[in-house]
Amino acid sequence: MQKKLYLLSEFTRQQEDTLATREREFVESFERIARKVMRTYELLFIHRGPKVQSEWLKFVEGLDRALERSLKQAVKNTLLDLGKHIIGDKQRQELVPIFRVYTILDPAPHQASWRIVHDPTHDQLKTNIQHFIKQIIRVTRVVPRVERVFRRLRDEKIAAIKKELDESEKSGGNPAAAFAKAGVRQDANYQNLSEEEKEIQWKARWELPRACEERSEYEERIARNGKINAKTLEIIAGIEKIQTNMEEDRKHWQASEEVRQL
Repeated sequence: MQKKLYLLSEFTRQQEDTLATREREFVESFERIARKVMRTYELLFIHRGPKVQSEWLKFVEGLDRALERSLKQAVKNTLLDLGKHIIGDKQRQELVPIFRVYTILDPAPHQASWRIVHDPTHDQLKTNIQHFIKQIIRVTRVVPRVERVFRRLRDEKIAAIKKELDESEKSGGNPAAAFAKAGVRQDANYQNLSEEEKEIQWKARWELPRACEERSEYEERIARNGKINAKTLEIIAGIEKIQTNMEEDRKHWQASEEVRQL
């Protein structure tokens, strides 16, 4: 967020554009990570035994945790920046205003006094900031869990290997290369097995040591994070304080000699 004064509509529009850019960057970054993970796995580990597969899954879990920490920190940093404008920077003991709030003297028809209103109103300000905070968290929905994506890409790779093996078998050609790629020894009598026996052997050959751990998506876990929720409540409390300031401003103008002379 730039250090400038915004109209609320201008701020909302700019932040929506910024979050859309962040969303694209998250997607592009994750896709690069997924490609590198799969290239490494296919090159070095896909044909290795259960112990190696188990260690690889631990590595993927570590990536999962690291990515979740990074996304949480990105959300926290954005909220901290917003908080400096709403409640001030506690370390520097300063408040950097971010919104323009206009005091409008509105002539009330058939009344001697003028109506004093603010633009934006407190409710508009609070509603927009609450929506913005939800959008900050929602951006993380585009990043799926690493392990789930790894398992999906691995299944696709194994399905492609099996398809190549089946096609080689049906064509009656030399299936040596296909068998080697599948990690199945040619003398395993694979071609003479029934379809059911092939499926059992295939599953035993490729099954990972454990099922995918049931974990919520990043967005849901970030939305439940205690520190993020505490900072959100702190920002909302700051907006409530702004309402007090607005009311004091309204009372000031209501009692002003300048207004009474209009």
